[in-house]
Amino acid sequence: MRAHPREASRARALADCRPPLSAQVLFCSAGMQLLSCGSDGCLKLWTVRTNSCVATYDAHEDKVWALAASSEEGAIATGAADSLLTVWADDTLVESQAAVEERQAGLLKEQACSNAVHRKQV
Repeated sequence: MRAHPREASRARALADCRPPLSAQVLFCSAGMQLLSCGSDGCLKLWTVRTNSCVATYDAHEDKVWALAASSEEGAIATGAADSLLTVWADDTLVESQAAVEERQAGLLKEQACSNAVHRKQV
């Protein structure tokens, strides 16, 4: 899963993901990943199998105390002590669909080149 805020924010992926004091934890991706939020003001995505943080999203200036998700809408909401409620959109499906379309376009180009070479040889 990848998330980004529906509004402009300072969303960023951080290389060093040190676990903060977590206020909320939410399992996602059929239990393969989890989301956490807490005292550092960030929403973090973890891989359960490796126990590693794969992304950190930062849109709050203060501690994040609330975390909720809607599977129907693919949305995640965080609420923090800075009085902000941020709604995040899960763009995993959009990104995977774009990758499939890019691969299909590449295959069509390869096929067109192969057909052109074959026609010249005949």
